[in-house]
Amino acid sequence: MKILLSTSLPLRPFFERLLPASPHEVELLCFEEEMPALELLEQQLARVTGCDAILLPDGAAILGETGLRAGSIPLVLPRVHNCVALLLGGADRYRSLFERYQGGICWQTAGLAALLGSDAQEAYSCLCYLADTQLGLRDTSVEAQAAAKRYGWDFFEAETDLSLIERMLAGDWDTDAFLTVRPGEQVLPSYTRTLMEAAACR
Repeated sequence: MKILLSTSLPLRPFFERLLPASPHEVELLCFEEEMPALELLEQQLARVTGCDAILLPDGAAILGETGLRAGSIPLVLPRVHNCVALLLGGADRYRSLFERYQGGICWQTAGLAALLGSDAQEAYSCLCYLADTQLGLRDTSVEAQAAAKRYGWDFFEAETDLSLIERMLAGDWDTDAFLTVRPGEQVLPSYTRTLMEAAACR
């Protein structure tokens, strides 16, 4: 199976290490900076040809209120809020940490010095460093601790759980953890614990 994987920058080092283990032919396309506008992303995906599926590992983070239409190729999304939830192994663990700190939590991943969150630093009270224990990525926890100290935030580490990424690359999508959007359908935010749903295009 030939797959196009379209991902955000924080996930790039993880996928680059894990791609060789995939039994499928996977092409990695990375957003170099911010997520593209939804309309632009939809246009880019509609032009894709020659593959069997398009993977969008950032989950609900790419969706606007109007949703995202599939072109001639099925879209596959994990039911996660964003790239952080994917690296934590799923929406439940992400939701637990988010609620524990009442949303005031900023993130940093191994191999990436930039903080993940909004620019409104006063909205945060702690920083969670997503520690890599499997892939040998560059440890940026010292930079993360320094950032937390600089902003007066609490600091803690959480180990990454790569099980969803591994299942995604293996093509194991026929579970409740993933949503497949067929041609003629669009993916919409559901505003429930499932995060998203597929519906016929209007």
